[in-house]
Amino acid sequence: MNAVYDLEMKGRDLTRIVDDTTYENAVHVELNLSISSNGVLSTTDYYYEKDIGPIEIISDDSSSTLLSYSCN
Repeated sequence: MNAVYDLEMKGRDLTRIVDDTTYENAVHVELNLSISSNGVLSTTDYYYEKDIGPIEIISDDSSSTLLSYSCN
């Protein structure tokens, strides 16, 4: 079984609104996963904010968002 991970930066310095919070320096990375033995194809979109980290993850059948953060 072979798995191929194809990552592509789709955008940077983006404005992204997540749960009523506006992030103005977001990076969008798309991951396409294919597995040769059963032809599974999955796409996941990751959004990262500068100096914070991941703020949103959206996949074919689920999603996750940042609930809170604090900067020291």
